[in-house]
Amino acid sequence: MTEFEKHFHPNTQNQQARYSFASSCLRANLQQTPNEDFLLTDELSGVFILVDGVTRTNFGQEYPSPSPAAIASERFSTAAYERLLGADTINLPARERVLSAVRAGNSAVYFLNQMLFGDSIDYLGTDFAGTVGMIALTEGHSLIIGYTGDVRAYGTCNNEVKLLTDIQTNKVAQLRKSSDGWSDKTTLHIRRDIRNNSSHEMGFGVFTGEDASLDFVRILEVELGRYDSVLLATDGIADIAGNDLGSLKTKDLELLADRAQEYSKSSGKKVDDIGLILIDCAKYLTMLKNNRNWRRNSMGNSADINNMPKVDTDFFAPGGDFTRDDKELVSSSSEIRNEVAEEISTALSRLETIDSTLNGLREPVRQLSRDEQASLTLEQGAHLLRLTRHVGMVLETLKNMGYEDPGAFMDIYIIAAEILEGKQEHPSQSLRGLRKRIDNAKSFLENITTTI
Repeated sequence: MTEFEKHFHPNTQNQQARYSFASSCLRANLQQTPNEDFLLTDELSGVFILVDGVTRTNFGQEYPSPSPAAIASERFSTAAYERLLGADTINLPARERVLSAVRAGNSAVYFLNQMLFGDSIDYLGTDFAGTVGMIALTEGHSLIIGYTGDVRAYGTCNNEVKLLTDIQTNKVAQLRKSSDGWSDKTTLHIRRDIRNNSSHEMGFGVFTGEDASLDFVRILEVELGRYDSVLLATDGIADIAGNDLGSLKTKDLELLADRAQEYSKSSGKKVDDIGLILIDCAKYLTMLKNNRNWRRNSMGNSADINNMPKVDTDFFAPGGDFTRDDKELVSSSSEIRNEVAEEISTALSRLETIDSTLNGLREPVRQLSRDEQASLTLEQGAHLLRLTRHVGMVLETLKNMGYEDPGAFMDIYIIAAEILEGKQEHPSQSLRGLRKRIDNAKSFLENITTTI
């Protein structure tokens, strides 16, 4: 099972189970191609992200693996989630937070495409990695949803199911049904002329990193009191929903995924990946009524440790001070201390991976410094992708350690993209600077380990 076949639950504390009002299901396709759907659920923060990587052209007879679309799904989700909970956005109205998160996710896909393809896009064998998706955020009695593409939300009330979102690909789907619908000519037309083109009558949105993709973002406010449940879904259930909308009433998401895949298979259609998130409106509203401070109280993060040292280096946000809300409670909890120790250990391991990746790039980067015509190989580019993925994970841990916005390694995304494009005048010097940051991060985390 790959990381793209697992949905991500950032919060796994007891608080989440106690207040559980949402469930999710992620099901891989039956074509033996990578699962390009990705889910992220965080009930404590009221955040739900569901994305679907856009299928690509085969390389010869093979579908690309690892799939750039799967990586785009993960990158979009992680960047959007970090932005939603960032210090500069967390107190904004939900609509503004969602829009900011969408922009952050789209930017992450932009850097991915720069690293993978640079300016070599031909819209066929070399096309942008992209994803469609939705970000949903609870705010009081409402669910604010930002979405683009053919992901969808359904509301169920009194045994009636209603589609709440627009399916942006309905028109272009008709073009695919023509006699040459899957020819290179049509594919080129769709990807180059229709996708992310708001002036085209069949235009639809895909998060490819292009600014034009943001033109297709739609914001929907769902009043949760009007529905029994709200289902967020990728297009893997499109066939069964089109034939029997009532089949979506079930709260058993595994059963729904089984039925959707069986229906597509029996109809002779592609059995796609399926991503599902179900929000039980009554449970959520009851929780909100009985525990109005539930989210604020539950955010006493598992990483809040009393007497953590102040770190004063140029690596972190100025000052490096920690804020602590519940010192007595946290310092007395050995269980939380163990969780923090494990989290720090994982972060240190990821830092070692980053360090090793930089070592692997040292020689080719030196070559880039000597020869303007030199370029990184696909394997070396993959090293950079692994590096940035681990960077995101470490960044999340550092935030959990108490910093409002450490900004620890964000430059890596930019530097890596510029190295691949040959725009870095002094790539070796840039990587040396990153190595220094990594050493500082290791020292910081090791110092915390000694205090718990």
